Amino acid sequence: MNKIGFKNFRRFKDFSPLEYNNITFLVGQNNSGKSTMVKAILLMLEYLKSEDVSTFSIADKNIENANIVTFGRAKNKLAKDNEPISFDFTLENHSIKVVITGKNDKSIAEVESLEIKDNLRGIEFRINPRISNVFLSLTKGPQSIKDINEELNQLSKINKEIDIIESEKSTLKKSSIEFIQLNSELDKLKKIRNLLVHSSEPIISKLSIKTFSISTEYYSVKSIEGIINYIIDESANMNFKKFKSIPENKYYKASELKKPYSNYISFKESMAIFEDSINELKEELSRISTYYLAANPAKQSALLNIRDRNNPLAQAVHEYYESFENRKDNESYRFIKKWMSGKDGFDVGEDFEIISQAGEAYELQIESNGSIVALADKGMGSIQAVLLLLRLATIIHKTEKMDYKPIVIIEEPELNLHPALQSKLCDLFLEVHEKYKIDLIVETHSEYILRRSQVIIAKDDYLGEIGGNPFCVIYFSKEKEVGQYFMQYKSDGTFDKSFGQGFFDEASKSTLELLRIKRKNRKND
Repeated sequence: MNKIGFKNFRRFKDFSPLEYNNITFLVGQNNSGKSTMVKAILLMLEYLKSEDVSTFSIADKNIENANIVTFGRAKNKLAKDNEPISFDFTLENHSIKVVITGKNDKSIAEVESLEIKDNLRGIEFRINPRISNVFLSLTKGPQSIKDINEELNQLSKINKEIDIIESEKSTLKKSSIEFIQLNSELDKLKKIRNLLVHSSEPIISKLSIKTFSISTEYYSVKSIEGIINYIIDESANMNFKKFKSIPENKYYKASELKKPYSNYISFKESMAIFEDSINELKEELSRISTYYLAANPAKQSALLNIRDRNNPLAQAVHEYYESFENRKDNESYRFIKKWMSGKDGFDVGEDFEIISQAGEAYELQIESNGSIVALADKGMGSIQAVLLLLRLATIIHKTEKMDYKPIVIIEEPELNLHPALQSKLCDLFLEVHEKYKIDLIVETHSEYILRRSQVIIAKDDYLGEIGGNPFCVIYFSKEKEVGQYFMQYKSDGTFDKSFGQGFFDEASKSTLELLRIKRKNRKND
């Protein structure tokens, strides 16, 4: 489960946390806050992957296209001068809250506090970078024998599933999609098994685990992992004599320090749980990469300059060519060819070739109806479609080579596309997620994309026997009393709520208006 919420950020004073799914459509009027949610996700992921918890950058590389440059532009205009910006972010089992302040003309903000809660293990980290202080606590109490037996039964089932997958893997080629998918599933099961082993063995030790909390200082480290490891190392060497000599403790009697010191002992006994929690968060973040595909590609020339960093098509062609040149023996090429065709895809052409010009530029040629034409001579819709396919194909290639979890954020992919082709975008996104395990967040104004998702839900029974609906729709209203809300799919493909005015109802309104005009003209005749 992934969620994002925030306060005093961009156009929102208070944006309650919203969950986003494997394929999330953000829908609403212009300037209703769709891109604000996207920017918050990008900022939080960049911050959590950084090596310094004390600073929060507003201008990281992924944010350039999102157009945030300074703290003043990031802060809500109605927020008071002394009010900070805060972000609430949930990633799998971890809930994270960051509070930041800064100067309006600066791109680097100061982190007031960072809170990380491991909701599965009952662990909390609270870091105050200003005074180099960290608070650690374990909030889950002792488990009963019944609870532990249930965990052990679950562990037995997981071991059997792992054995089955290992057996299936042995019959597959390592380069095949099926092998990669099974390997990803195997990694997830092993993580769950590792967690259960730590929480279930030995049983007597598990029953005696105590809740505790400690507050201490850290020095000369800035990363989350570094801070926690520093505290673990310091605590491992802690004894009662050292504890009494800590400056804030030296004026207390030994009897008064007994309880605080017992918290250190409990922490030392639970170090493996804390290490597992931070390692799991670190591993999850290391696998995530975000890609922001902005709208409105400019009209292109036939030559695409490699050094033109402001041309997304030139960069997409360069990245693809660096990986494959013009080889056709790979999944990424087959993916592009399928989706650029007239039969299954966006009717761009039957094939393509990238020609390098002296290592300085590229020509992208399209084979269409027996002739060769430059992509630049095709329509804007074809350019938009090819840009999208090239970027996705390169990401697909990366998923084949490593344990990789891409999140692709796409701004208005329907631009310049015919309604029938807009509808095909939904099928494209579904294949990209289901076949290649890529998540997508799509800002869109296209009712054709959403209508197609409704048909898929109803036709393929995603809410019935198949289950696992990958689609999620969040509607953004500019009316403060309405705000943002989920559009839940029903089994017949309809939604449980209505969209705001001006979306699904706009075509019907125009049709009714035409009928009224027609009746009026008949009367006048």
